Amino acid sequence: MKAETKLRVAACAAGFALPRYNDLPSVGLYLDQTVQYVNACFRTFCGVELTPSMVSNYVKKGILSHPVKKKYTREQIASLMYIVVSKTVLSMENIFSQVPAVGSMRTRKLFIELSEVSHIQA
Repeated sequence: MKAETKLRVAACAAGFALPRYNDLPSVGLYLDQTVQYVNACFRTFCGVELTPSMVSNYVKKGILSHPVKKKYTREQIASLMYIVVSKTVLSMENIFSQVPAVGSMRTRKLFIELSEVSHIQA
């Protein structure tokens, strides 16, 4: 990685912390609300963006379960955040093989671990 790129990444990461799992919305969010929420969490990172079509593709590929009454749950939002963070360093194929089933205890545990590490480093 070039020195300039490393400096840019470090500047973006300075002070960054994922929201804690319990701080994620407890009520379902519609697609546009979900995308806005996730993007707001990563607004300091250049080039990290989630789009509605990306979310729809994750659902079509079975990476993310279908929304319930068009609303995405806390677990689905946690999975989307995991994907957004991971795709900066992993290929999508690797991420797809690593993403735990949405709604599982493993999803919650993974997100809690990621958010706690980010709070310690922030």
